[in-house]
Formats: sequence, structure tokens, C-alpha cells
Amino acid sequence: MLKTRSAQVGLFDAAVVMGPLPEGSFFALLGAAATQDTVSLVRFGVCKLIDAVTAVDRDAGGRLRAGLEFDYARPGDKPDCQWRIKAERDRMLTRVAQDAQRALLAVEQAQGLLDDEPVKAAYELLAELVGQDFDVDPDGVPRLHRGTRPGRIISMIDPELRHGRKSSQTRSIRGSHDQRLTPGHPEPA
Repeated sequence: MLKTRSAQVGLFDAAVVMGPLPEGSFFALLGAAATQDTVSLVRFGVCKLIDAVTAVDRDAGGRLRAGLEFDYARPGDKPDCQWRIKAERDRMLTRVAQDAQRALLAVEQAQGLLDDEPVKAAYELLAELVGQDFDVDPDGVPRLHRGTRPGRIISMIDPELRHGRKSSQTRSIRGSHDQRLTPGHPEPA
């Protein structure tokens, strides 16, 4: 009912109502986004960088795309791999990270691309995605980092979304766009 009522009064298009909370108030998770695995995050990050470069320089975008191992026309599609076999999965994760590193290096070496704010932002986001999920071994090969680093980005749909803990007794929650709405305060802060 709260979800329906909040949409009726135009507070927001959708809400996830969580409770229990004090009477007369409720908790809404605004901007909820699907969390993504490492491969999806990195692939969407590369795609975002390609799009930003293409918007500035169509030829540079084409060269960037052509210099990569994988096709990024549909970044949500994972490369073909036997994902349930650890050795195969690890090899594919390394290849995905190496492709992202190629994209980053190409943008670094292209004169003037990093002067454009959207390209710089996409570059920095992709560098953060690769850095949060991979460690570089002594031979310069990226390997999947074991464990989760603090502040890890979990969604390209909403890069501000983070892992969180409600309490030690409850399951994990994800999010950063939480607001407590009370009667008489219809707009989120």
C-alpha cells in the first residue's frame, strides 16, 4: 500500500518499502539498481569508455573498439566460457581485465582524449573497476582479487550503489540512496 500511495502522490516512480519502522514513517530505497558481477562491471565500463571516446572523436572510438579482443556492442552478454570450471573462469577473467587495460592504455596514449571530462570520467571509472577486482602479479598479468575491497562499486547502472550491512543479525543489504520519509515531508532530502 505504501508503495502504491507514494507513486500516486508523485513522490517517485517506484519504491522498495522496508520495515518495520516507527508508525507514520517508512524507508524507501530510491534508485535501486541490479548488482553486477565482475565481468559485467568491467564490460559495461569498457563500453562506457568506448562511447565517451566515440562522442568526442568517431575515428578514435572506432580504433579503440577495433583494438580490443571482445565485442562490446552488447556488454551484458558475457564472453563464451565454461564459467563453472575455475581454471577456465580465471583465464576468462584475466582476458577481460587485459582487454580493459588495453582500452585504458589506448586512451592514455591518444593525445587530448583525457582532456574531455566525460572521457576522463569513464576512464577513471574503468580504472577503478579494474583496480577493485584485480591484482597485478609480478609478470604484469591481472588476477582476480580474492575478497571484497571496501567501497567496491557493485553496479554500472548506479555507480554510487555500495554494499552495506543493516545489522549483524540480518542479511546483507545494498544501497546508498536511502531516505526516511515521514508525513508532512513528501520530498526526499
